[in-house]
Amino acid sequence: MTLMLASVADAREAEIAISIGTDIVDAENPAGGAVSPLPPDVTAAVAAAARGRARLSAAVGEIGSDPGAIAAAADRCSGLAIEIIRVGFASASAPMPLVGAVAGRHPGLAFVAVLFADRMPGGDPLPLLAEAGFRGVMLDVADKTRGRVLELGIPRIAAFVEAAKGRGLMVGLAGNLEPADIPRLLPLEADFLGFRAALCPNADRRAPIDPAAAAEVRRLIPAAAPRRSGPGGEAGIRAAPGPGRRAGIEAVADRIFVRDLILPVRIGVYRRERDAPQRVRFDVSIDLAPRETEAEGLAGIMSYDVIVDTIRTIVAEGHVELAEELAEEIAARLLSDRRAMKITVRVEKLDLGPGGIGVEIERRRAS
Repeated sequence: MTLMLASVADAREAEIAISIGTDIVDAENPAGGAVSPLPPDVTAAVAAAARGRARLSAAVGEIGSDPGAIAAAADRCSGLAIEIIRVGFASASAPMPLVGAVAGRHPGLAFVAVLFADRMPGGDPLPLLAEAGFRGVMLDVADKTRGRVLELGIPRIAAFVEAAKGRGLMVGLAGNLEPADIPRLLPLEADFLGFRAALCPNADRRAPIDPAAAAEVRRLIPAAAPRRSGPGGEAGIRAAPGPGRRAGIEAVADRIFVRDLILPVRIGVYRRERDAPQRVRFDVSIDLAPRETEAEGLAGIMSYDVIVDTIRTIVAEGHVELAEELAEEIAARLLSDRRAMKITVRVEKLDLGPGGIGVEIERRRAS
């Protein structure tokens, strides 16, 4: 289950985040970078507002900048019942023993290393982080004015999530995420997705959180638990309902498709086919369960981006011998989406003759 993390600048924003059912309320200074801490008194006010109503997280800065300040901030957070400490990690030369020392004093704290997609440290930092006592890792961007974690591409992000989980680390994804990114990221099964700009008017992360924008993000992430009550015990804020299905029109079938997607793929059983990738064309059509109402918006659709992301991810995983195996894997992964009822997948190898040769399969959800 993927949780929603919302970064808030004060107690008022924490109340908004809680009212729409945010799973993790994160104290962070939006005027700074991805791990800029709030003043201690403001962090304490956020913690007081959210305690017992959501999990608590706090940004405490970059680990290499001021080790003493990081340790002091972690000590304060432990006293506030904050569970997750987000620490920026940009260099393998960072003072890693600090984490183990502070974690030893506060076993209830989960240190999460924030890696920046736009300035990743050299080599593979995951073994180092796991050995140092980090409990999790988060992929974000340092330059909030233009960077987006999605610029890495879904295949690389998927590989990162899998590698981190293989090390026993919980995984978070952030970095100027937009609502339309959520359906693409949910299949990766990260432990949480982090948001700030998407919760604010005009995606201005320094502006106050907008309740309607925050509710739209919450609506796109399946809830891990019943929605919490807002201030005064009132029901949480919800996005305004849209129009129902048009009168006199009956929903029969919905279908999405991707046609003529050509990618370099390492595929084939012959030795010559293992030496270099060859062009492969993909055509995918998916029959969907009709939406209940048009008001569902993004939450009620299956994005064609998910089709493309799935194909690119499978292709990036390495050599496949048979076009049939490739088509079956595409079908299986896409039919795991609850909205997909039937799928047709065509895989054509384009470099073996004057025309395309390949396979087409049709599969249906069993239940």
